[in-house]
Amino acid sequence: MTVSTSPPHRGLRAVVAAFVAMIAGGGAHLLAGGVVSIPGVAAGLAVLLGPAWSLAGRERGWAVIAGLQLAGQQVVHLLLELASDRPGQGTGLPEDVTLYGHIAAAALIAAWLRYGERRTWTAAHRAARAVAARWRWLLSLFDRCEPPYPVHPIAAPDRSRVATGRPLRHVVVRRGPPLPA
Repeated sequence: MTVSTSPPHRGLRAVVAAFVAMIAGGGAHLLAGGVVSIPGVAAGLAVLLGPAWSLAGRERGWAVIAGLQLAGQQVVHLLLELASDRPGQGTGLPEDVTLYGHIAAAALIAAWLRYGERRTWTAAHRAARAVAARWRWLLSLFDRCEPPYPVHPIAAPDRSRVATGRPLRHVVVRRGPPLPA
């Protein structure tokens, strides 16, 4: 199922991707002993929303989403490090552990964003169909009631007359098999 690329859907997709990258990057930074500041979070969201909007025009594959999430988490990590009171001190974890954590988070988030979005829209369409069915059933209850005023059906136009004569100038009449050459 394809999701619409109209601005509301595209904006929703971009905001979700940016917030997920922000939460993953900021959460990992916080868990590793770093400090999360409001200016750092605001800068991270501002930086992530631009690319997320430009890339949210269509569905992306898992590898693309994972790579972009990893890049977004690194940007958030860097911005939070720069916005903290003690920049350059690190988080106390080895760099490879931090990198592996970001890679694992990006892989899980990519799977969640890629397949979760499709399932979310499928569930939304099913819910809309269920609501529409219930609404039609409710309206059918009112059809069984007698109307408060007499109903006079309108006669349908007489379609028994067949148009004769020459067809209009802009009409192309091509009935039957093609003529032999």
